[in-house]
Amino acid sequence: MTTATSVLTAGIVMAAAVLMARTSGAECPRAGMSNRPCANAPQPQRSIEGQAGVISGDTLVVSGERFRLQAIDALERNQSCIDADGTIWAGGREAKAWLEATIRNNAAGQVSCNQGRQDRHGNAMGACFTGRQSGQGIDLGGEMVRQGYAIAFLLNDYRQLEMEAQAAGRGMWKPGRRCDQPSEWRRTHHLQGQQGDR
Repeated sequence: MTTATSVLTAGIVMAAAVLMARTSGAECPRAGMSNRPCANAPQPQRSIEGQAGVISGDTLVVSGERFRLQAIDALERNQSCIDADGTIWAGGREAKAWLEATIRNNAAGQVSCNQGRQDRHGNAMGACFTGRQSGQGIDLGGEMVRQGYAIAFLLNDYRQLEMEAQAAGRGMWKPGRRCDQPSEWRRTHHLQGQQGDR
């Protein structure tokens, strides 16, 4: 094998190792995207199920454990938006109330969550569904996006649901309604490092 071939082979092996490291763990959040998980050793997925309490539009307490809905960023609990006629829309409170009602009315308060990682603050993260059987009930993160109470992070499965909410004018996407992105709202209210009021 020539020296040039050896160098090329070593470069390919190194690139493959970097790619595997990037895809097996997740990236740390970019500025304003605190719901993205940080890079760490891959963690085995586990299931958490039980009675759920709602802290905010993307944070639950399930069987006493704080759990973040992955791949979305919901309106903050105290976040408001302004309609075209100047009316204040308490979007963050409505988002929380909608999530509470959905869990209560579809599964008597029971949810099941699949945890794959933790966020940078140590909270469990993953997909949560109504009911006791994971993946069988309503996908709570997806529905928050579909109803216009949350945005989808780029390049995830919820992006189509966000486009649907925009087209239908739901929630934060109501025509004429002015809403900051949740990350921007946290930044302007100096809450970025605290992950908002969740």
